[in-house]
Amino acid sequence: MLIDILNNKSACAIDRVLMSDFGYIGEFVYEYRQRNALSLAALAEKASLSKSMLSQIENSKVNPTLPILDKLANAMEMSLADLIDPTSKPQKYRKQFIGDVKPTFSSDRSFLCFQLNKRSKYGCVRIDAFRFEKKGRRDSSGHGPRTVEYIYVEKGELHLEIGTQSFSISEGEIFEFQAGVPHSYVQSNGTLSSGLILMYYL
Repeated sequence: MLIDILNNKSACAIDRVLMSDFGYIGEFVYEYRQRNALSLAALAEKASLSKSMLSQIENSKVNPTLPILDKLANAMEMSLADLIDPTSKPQKYRKQFIGDVKPTFSSDRSFLCFQLNKRSKYGCVRIDAFRFEKKGRRDSSGHGPRTVEYIYVEKGELHLEIGTQSFSISEGEIFEFQAGVPHSYVQSNGTLSSGLILMYYL
């Protein structure tokens, strides 16, 4: 529909475009920058826009006008129609074997963490698979002040230390907490634990 409108040069058609909600374009532009390793400043300069304006577009704080969208489309080397209606392009899918994901380790090499998704600035969710290879601990200094973390234990029993408090999370349980404070994942006794960690950045 939007593509048809763009091909219509009448004032009424242009008004309809200007009234459209282009909030989704922010995520599209951000992901384009990430795929092409472009900084905010680099793309802003290429599009002859201020960093502030581009930042507001990426964060869906402004509804860009057609002239601004046209500048962005040229900078991103695509048509205006493709920028406004990116869903018209074939969808991308990704399947990956977890063995191909490079894990991160705790300092004592007991805790392995596999990041399963690329964190989107707009999805604001990170998903990790974890497992303990031996008894030990993994300390975290905390995430953003409004981050909520969910831990699902698929196997074994995990101990979680948050400040002076300690919690046990058993097989099949999901634990939710505010993850802006320092916390530690601890494997002490019993079956070595494994599961999923989901972090939601508010």
